[in-house]
Amino acid sequence: MEQERKKLIKKIDRCGVHVRIVLSLAGIWPYEKSERKFKYCRWYMVVILFIFNIIGIIGFIIHHRHNLTVMLTGFGIGLSLFCVALKVMCFKYYGNNMVIINKMLLDMTNDQMNVKDEIWKILVQPMSYFTGVLYPKISCSGFSLVVVMWTRPTLAMLISYLKGNMTYARFYPTRYFWTVTPGSWIWLAHFFVELLASWFVVSIGVMGDNWYSFTISKICGHFRILNYEIRNLPFEEFTLSKIKHFHKRHQDLNVLAELLGELAGPFIFVVTLSTAVMLCTTIFQISQMDVITIGKISWPLVYTSYKLVQIFIYAWGGELIKMESEAFREAVYSSAWTDAKNKLVSHSIRMMMFQRPIVLTACQIKPITAELFSGVCSNIQLFISSTIKNIIMDEKKKLKAYVAFSGMIKKLMLLAGLWPVKNPTLFYSIKPLIALSIALCSAIVITNFTIVNIKNIAVMTKGLSLATSFYTTSLKIICFAWNRKDAMVLHKTLANYYNDYLNNKNLKNIVLTGLSDVRRLSITFSILVFLSILTCAFRPIISILIQLVHNDNDTILLTPAMPAKYPWNSTDNGQLIYWITYLFECSAAVCLFVVTCSVDSLFLFYVFQMSGHLRVMSCQLNFHEENINQNNKIIRECVIKYGDLIKCRDILQKIYGPIILWMIISSALVICALIFQMAELEKVTVGEVLLFTGYSGSKLLQTYMYASSGSALTSESENFLDAVYQSNWVGKNRKSFQTSILILLTQKPIVIIACKYFSVSIDMFVMVLNKTLSYFLILQKITEKLEKK
Repeated sequence: MEQERKKLIKKIDRCGVHVRIVLSLAGIWPYEKSERKFKYCRWYMVVILFIFNIIGIIGFIIHHRHNLTVMLTGFGIGLSLFCVALKVMCFKYYGNNMVIINKMLLDMTNDQMNVKDEIWKILVQPMSYFTGVLYPKISCSGFSLVVVMWTRPTLAMLISYLKGNMTYARFYPTRYFWTVTPGSWIWLAHFFVELLASWFVVSIGVMGDNWYSFTISKICGHFRILNYEIRNLPFEEFTLSKIKHFHKRHQDLNVLAELLGELAGPFIFVVTLSTAVMLCTTIFQISQMDVITIGKISWPLVYTSYKLVQIFIYAWGGELIKMESEAFREAVYSSAWTDAKNKLVSHSIRMMMFQRPIVLTACQIKPITAELFSGVCSNIQLFISSTIKNIIMDEKKKLKAYVAFSGMIKKLMLLAGLWPVKNPTLFYSIKPLIALSIALCSAIVITNFTIVNIKNIAVMTKGLSLATSFYTTSLKIICFAWNRKDAMVLHKTLANYYNDYLNNKNLKNIVLTGLSDVRRLSITFSILVFLSILTCAFRPIISILIQLVHNDNDTILLTPAMPAKYPWNSTDNGQLIYWITYLFECSAAVCLFVVTCSVDSLFLFYVFQMSGHLRVMSCQLNFHEENINQNNKIIRECVIKYGDLIKCRDILQKIYGPIILWMIISSALVICALIFQMAELEKVTVGEVLLFTGYSGSKLLQTYMYASSGSALTSESENFLDAVYQSNWVGKNRKSFQTSILILLTQKPIVIIACKYFSVSIDMFVMVLNKTLSYFLILQKITEKLEKK
């Protein structure tokens, strides 16, 4: 038995061998003293390599300091190089910590070689999960960076060579104090140096993260068997020596967590601070692209994905340690200590109960928990809102974009029958009922599929996420159809004001400020929704085509577009039934796309109009002492307009309140289900990746759209109240004027509240992210319990 377990540990430790080999090449894996000279040489080589490239990137940034877009290209990469260099220094400086951690975990695992099979399975389960699921995905996402980094300049040079106009390209945007002539031996030397640097940047980053995750999985395994043994210890074995043994093991795990936090803390802290900045620079570069091609977009997409995965790994690891240490206290409390006769045992148990949960901290400043990941997402939003306000567009382009954007929303709403029309035709009135019937029928058959497969969580979550989306679509149709008259009032009020502003040359630019951000959010969201729906609709067709090409038999396996359970068998009752069902599923997908994109984009559009309205009012409050009558007129108009905005806010809450409340509840569940599905996949296909990217991306962006819009409206209303206070009202001759100012100042900022429960702000987005991570961890625990059974 012991030999078999050693073989299993050896098999699990293969990824540890890979980590050791790669980190050894960089000279940062802790060796014996006899080998240190060679190790130092390699370590210094890597550091010199990084410093050389960082100097070149700094030169590039200084040279292009007047061009923000070009400068940020070098800034993000330079920051990334610095983070990896810091990781190298942490592994080097805290090498003894790494030796102690590896040795302690090895000794603790060897001590458990002869335990019962049940305990052994609990120990190796987290390690097996890391080896089989996390390690390949972390490595693939990381090393895809190397592929993209090496492919981009190579392909660029090859294409230019084939066109007869050879253009030399390198990996990093650098500028040195000497001339680097393209094609010369100096250029070749720089190319080789950057090639090596790109390899070390990715390999050290990826394998360092893998070592961190592997160590976390081992610590969690030992925590779980300790908790299991305490919880299931018979009361007759509750002796002082046994308690000392448990206490010793718990102390060892505490020491391991402290050593790991000391080693990983500095680079996790810096990576957390810098990731938001790096991602914002990447997003800004994408927004500045005139033409988006695969070559241009490949690096930002791969890089952004990897950085988010990296932060998620750090946060998830720290959260697991915290949860397992809390489970230790619960296990102690649930043990048979009440039956123990020895008072010293009871006293020792009380002492163990008072232990605080273990929380890894980055540099004794930032706890490494789930809030770390949500905090980064929040920082990204704050950075974008404070530094990247608008993309410069002339007035004609802005006006044209505004007309196109409003026209696109109107067409989609008319298609769904949800646009407020004064005298609708009979067919137009029936449109929402048709859409509602399709959405509800789809939701019911998918819910039926979920109930049938409720014991299989991996299959059940596929139906759960899609059923939730169709219920959301149904709710949107009901809310708009029920509040059609209110929607007409809201649209008419905002449209009338905006038409007046657009005809005023002085106000046109003010009301169109921020339009590009709203349009890009809406278009990106629509593309992601379309991608996920297209993947669902075309998977059966692609499956049939593949079978026709590869199968020699005449039998074709028909697969449905959606995970649904109909009253009839849609795949075995002949092709006619199948294609009728497939047409229904495609119509449901179109309904989902049209309703989702139109309703969510319309919310953005209404909030954008209200924000522009507030900006105009703020600008109008520029009083001059000599024209009191004009000032009174402006104040009167502001009071009326602000009252109209309050009414618009109330209508917006009435229509969108239930939608937002349901979205808060369901979004975390849907995203969690999608992440869980990807984590449980043994083989990742292109279709699964596209579906996950489109679906999860659209749900995250949908939540962000509502949350950021609410925060933007509140911020603009606060700016308006500030403008009222700064409106040069001191010293006015009329008391009525000052009274009007005072009444305006007593108004609260405009806040959108969903069903009187949640204020729509960026905190809502952070809350959804926190819930997603919590649900994911709960699902994992449920799956582990089911696997044990």
